[in-house]
Amino acid sequence: MRAAAWLTVAALAAAVSVGGIAADQQLHIAPAPATVSEVAPSPTSGSTSSADGASAGTPSTPGDFGARVQDVPASWPVHGCEVVQVDPGGTAASLGLVGATQRTDPVGDVVATVQDTSAAGAPQPVASCAALTTVLAGMQSGDSITVAYYHRAVGALGGKWVPETASGILAGSGILACPPPLVGTITPSSTGNRIQLQIDIRGPHSGATYPAVLDTGADQTIVPDAYLRALGFKPSATTATAGLVPGTQTTAYVYRIPGKDILVDDQGRYVPLATGTVIVWGIPNESGIWLGPTLLERGLKLTTAGRQWTLNVPCLQ
Repeated sequence: MRAAAWLTVAALAAAVSVGGIAADQQLHIAPAPATVSEVAPSPTSGSTSSADGASAGTPSTPGDFGARVQDVPASWPVHGCEVVQVDPGGTAASLGLVGATQRTDPVGDVVATVQDTSAAGAPQPVASCAALTTVLAGMQSGDSITVAYYHRAVGALGGKWVPETASGILAGSGILACPPPLVGTITPSSTGNRIQLQIDIRGPHSGATYPAVLDTGADQTIVPDAYLRALGFKPSATTATAGLVPGTQTTAYVYRIPGKDILVDDQGRYVPLATGTVIVWGIPNESGIWLGPTLLERGLKLTTAGRQWTLNVPCLQ
């Protein structure tokens, strides 16, 4: 098994000098030393103290990427820095990056480039986790960043590496606010547990709210194709699937929809149900919306206790 590391920008110089990154270090930008008029922030759980890796110059608020990472094996067809685990509410979580520990593969998203859009900088290549640490060391909390990464798809695109991008804000040492969890009672069925939700899909042309069911026994996220086209979405591919009548087949139109455009009613406030890109099948003549378990790989977390369920949606910026 490959050893994962928490990478600390503070230890970068020493690590690079010996040809690598030391283990058990956290990926974050350590704060500069306090001046007489400023008190350095207290270290947060799992991070180093402000004295470790302090840099000379003007003090700045630490920027925390919030991810446990490891280098990609040379045998993989993509290159960069693999995400192993993300901190809830941290930068990586808000960008929609998925860690290996969140998947059954387990294969995490692979960061390929990072761009500081606050400074109108060019995308910086990330050939390794050491390179990612170096790039983030030149940024501060509050900077706008765009991350290009590879996500190993499941379902209809199973096994393929899909290039994606996400933009957000580099977080400080605090945790980003997260919406409250949704709770309810499971509606059992013969094929899987079903959770009733109210969602809002926002397309290029318009948006609309619909009742939906999160079905743990489903294979795909399915929406009536007429809904998606009316909202302005365009399919990227087609595939054959079982029809409504047993023994028949129909055409499913495959859509790639930003997770932020699929929202759920969370105590009267609509918040993004998922992050990154969600694969949605548009089925002609379908009458309902079925949310598949693949959403659980996009920041959505489901826990159950008996017939009671709790759904935690992705943290917001």
